[in-house]
Amino acid sequence: MPFYPGYYPPINTGCPCDNEFVEYCKKFPEVRSVFHFGTGIHHIVGRELIRLGWYVLGVTASRTEHAAYTDLVNGDPDSSKHSNYLCLYADLYTLPTELLPRFDYITMFHLCEYSQSIEDDRLLIDRIEPLLNPNGTLFTWRGSKEHGQAKKLINRSVFSTYQYRRYKSLELYTKQ
Repeated sequence: MPFYPGYYPPINTGCPCDNEFVEYCKKFPEVRSVFHFGTGIHHIVGRELIRLGWYVLGVTASRTEHAAYTDLVNGDPDSSKHSNYLCLYADLYTLPTELLPRFDYITMFHLCEYSQSIEDDRLLIDRIEPLLNPNGTLFTWRGSKEHGQAKKLINRSVFSTYQYRRYKSLELYTKQ
């Protein structure tokens, strides 16, 4: 997958899936760890969840989105509070998962939207599943422009055996 030259709008209000995810997370007071695929230039997930003491690792293939993260951290006089939110500028499809910790939540809202092939997405699903903690949850978004294709891949993966439920436009697959 090549690096993405643009960024995911909207700039200030966040993507609807990110906003719903943050709303969902706020219902649970315990500290959680999140792997967030596609931060958006707004960085809503990272900015909001660090206020709750959560740990967020975001990954973006957009130089613009990563620059916005750098500006966010450098523009804050108390940048130490951002230590719970890290944003990697990387291609998730080639990022060695051995370098990553385990997470309570993984977001894949834009699965199948930016890959070179459907096989790349199938392999990505297989690679990220071991990153979920016991009782961890994968989140997808029914509003994605490639939701139909992503849903087919999820249903053919180990995630099809996980507990399925919905929260607004999000789909949740929880490891049992």
